[in-house]
Amino acid sequence: MTARKAHKAPRWAWHIHHNTLVEPVLEEYDGSLAERRRYIKNEKPQHERALRLRLLKYVKGQLPRELIVLRFSSRAVRAAVERLHKKECPNCPWNGETIFPWVGLRP
Repeated sequence: MTARKAHKAPRWAWHIHHNTLVEPVLEEYDGSLAERRRYIKNEKPQHERALRLRLLKYVKGQLPRELIVLRFSSRAVRAAVERLHKKECPNCPWNGETIFPWVGLRP
């Protein structure tokens, strides 16, 4: 019989990807944002880096339990997450779809 590793719930972060408001920090990032920051600095277009790095941060407040279990399954959960986001991520250009809402717009 082998000992089982204790399952640790992942931490959550804002804007790991430009088109996702909040998501868990997965093992592909070694459970931290350091690897994602390194990737942004080395691989993303220069004009995107400052904004991506400014917005990428751990969630400080309490996310609704329903989000953790069911993701964005209800309007109430989405509204609660958006309220927390506005508090923790002031001056964020998030438009419900991306942190780059001006991309693709023509003058």
